[in-house]
Amino acid sequence: DKYWVQRKRLFHKFDQGIQLDAESWYSVTPEAIALHTADRIASMRESGTGHFVVLDAFCGCGGNAIAFGNHPDISLVVCVDSDIGKLRMAAINASLYNVPAEKMLFVHADAVEVMRDFYQDGKKKKKKAVPLAAETKIVSNLSTEVSKVNVC
Repeated sequence: DKYWVQRKRLFHKFDQGIQLDAESWYSVTPEAIALHTADRIASMRESGTGHFVVLDAFCGCGGNAIAFGNHPDISLVVCVDSDIGKLRMAAINASLYNVPAEKMLFVHADAVEVMRDFYQDGKKKKKKAVPLAAETKIVSNLSTEVSKVNVC
């Protein structure tokens, strides 16, 4: 089918064990575009500033997250998705690209709710952290283990 033919365009390491579900075949950002996006996002960093954190609000199987995670100017990628299976695939895919585990934080949550915590009436709220609900699950350090966390 047309997506299988383009598998190396999606991930050049596809044959090394990349995982995709049926939806991800047509929704993942192709690798070249993800790399360009990561460069553009990283260029927004103000020189001399500390950590640069990127929120991938709809992480899916990790196309953009991998590019963000491997970018030298990006300190942390917060990968949010409501589908825990996609987060697990993203973690596996990121490990295949040797993304440093400490640069990735996988959050099983509703991205719309996360964004509501940052914006109100089209304006950014003055917050430095996102308060996650107690039932939010975090998969971190490229692990496939899921643990409940209490975050205030």
